[in-house]
Amino acid sequence: MSISIREMKKKLKNELEVGTFVNDSAYKTLAEYTDNYLSILCRATASIFDASEDRKLTKEHVNLAMMTIMGYE
Repeated sequence: MSISIREMKKKLKNELEVGTFVNDSAYKTLAEYTDNYLSILCRATASIFDASEDRKLTKEHVNLAMMTIMGYE
């Protein structure tokens, strides 16, 4: 699963000045980083969940995984 290039264009364009040209290779690189980061987050979430011995994965597992990745935990 990954964010679509179309959705990424919308989000990036909202952060840039109007009329800014963005090369297609920039979107492809953003997509690669996004996919890789999502994979890292999913692995961390699964690890946090496994260690918790809970029966259901919740947003708290995801939040803890994100904080762990970001170095806050």
